[in-house]
Amino acid sequence: MCQKKANIINEIMNCCGMPFFGVAPFDALASSLIQCGAKRRLPAAAKSVITAVFPYYCPCPSGEISRYARAKDYHIVAGEKLNNAAAMLREKFSEYKFEPFCDASPIPEVTAARLAGLGDIGCNGLLITPRFGSFVFIGEIVTNLELPECENPGGACNACGRCVMSCPAGAISPLGIDRERCVSNLTQKKGELSQAQRTLITKADTIWGCDICQNACPKNRGIETTYIAEFKNNIISTISGKDIDDENFEQNNSSRAFMWRGKEVLKRNLGILHGTPDNNIFEECKNQNRSL
Repeated sequence: MCQKKANIINEIMNCCGMPFFGVAPFDALASSLIQCGAKRRLPAAAKSVITAVFPYYCPCPSGEISRYARAKDYHIVAGEKLNNAAAMLREKFSEYKFEPFCDASPIPEVTAARLAGLGDIGCNGLLITPRFGSFVFIGEIVTNLELPECENPGGACNACGRCVMSCPAGAISPLGIDRERCVSNLTQKKGELSQAQRTLITKADTIWGCDICQNACPKNRGIETTYIAEFKNNIISTISGKDIDDENFEQNNSSRAFMWRGKEVLKRNLGILHGTPDNNIFEECKNQNRSL
């Protein structure tokens, strides 16, 4: 009977565009659940966590926007696939609960993916999969249906240290990730940044997110391109001040991850990189009656 259930789940996950998935035992994650509003949606007496990865790597020109945010927001894309699968699972197993999560999740997603046998965890805290490297999103469906768990969970990377050495902020160490220094996190902060934080954004040459540690990882050499159409089409690698000032900018980009903080954060980051009036350097020059 267990194998029959596993076959049905395999069929549904593939049908919903999630061929790369595995099962982690909920009990192995219960002590490290993330405290968030979504936690209340966890099924009572949860047994299994069906965990899927969504590869997003697509060869494209270099730019100032992190790869994960260049195409359609993964919350929308992965969320739709997970919701569809959960609905089909509820129909097949009506006596059980199935709750989908993506990013805003009480499940420690990287750990769940490792336990599900989907890859190893890098020194930068990211999941590294065999076929798609670390350029993957993670989502899960938590259920009170007990399923066969992965017999070969992942481990840790070989700790070559390249991600540690490449990080412009020194945010990666054996102690973990210093989120307050991580450039990707800094680009998403609202309000004014300190001069030290602005310098880090300049060093990383980014206006949203940061791929430096991923680009340095040898496990990301020769990886496969995503099979997900939404992550291959209508890609934006960079934006300009003129783009942001367009009256239709927010509407045209409402389905992109870089819009969740609003366009003012993007304008600030552009100013840091390119010396617009939002930049302290511009103000210093102006005060000294120098032209830029």
